[in-house]
Amino acid sequence: MIPELQTRIDALEDGRRLILQQLGQLPAEARGWKPRPDAWSSIEVVHHLALVEGLTLKGLRTSAERPLRPRGWRDRLGTLLVRGIFRFGLKVRMPTTKVRPDPTLPFPAVEDEWSENREALLAHLRALEPSRYREPAMRHPVAGPMDVLQTLTFLSSHQAHHLGQLRRLRAHPDFPW
Repeated sequence: MIPELQTRIDALEDGRRLILQQLGQLPAEARGWKPRPDAWSSIEVVHHLALVEGLTLKGLRTSAERPLRPRGWRDRLGTLLVRGIFRFGLKVRMPTTKVRPDPTLPFPAVEDEWSENREALLAHLRALEPSRYREPAMRHPVAGPMDVLQTLTFLSSHQAHHLGQLRRLRAHPDFPW
């Protein structure tokens, strides 16, 4: 494994630990609290992160069997759009319902699912030959094909985006501490 890949994995792991630690310190009532009926609770945000990593792993496994097309100009524009959304903390609709969280899951189930998805993702990445890190490895619905390093950058940016969402939830004046 090249150092660049390990650095990205370490950053992703650090973010996951931080999010789970913060969520674990909240009372159950606070984890499920929503500022509006159509908003996500903290537990739903974390479940969404777990689902995204699971879907990412599925995409990586699929592309190993069926290679993806190279990135085109639309994909590059899509990548800029996704980066802008993350950078400015914009709220947008999910590009796929496959990562819609289940509002009924308890924290331990969400934590277990994220742990399982993360471990499977890391095992897949560790098994890859370094020569494959720069090949199209996963297709994002907006940003198009991404290589392994771009995929990890996306996951880190996505995680940071939702960490901001969790901070905003906790900072809401009605948040039940």
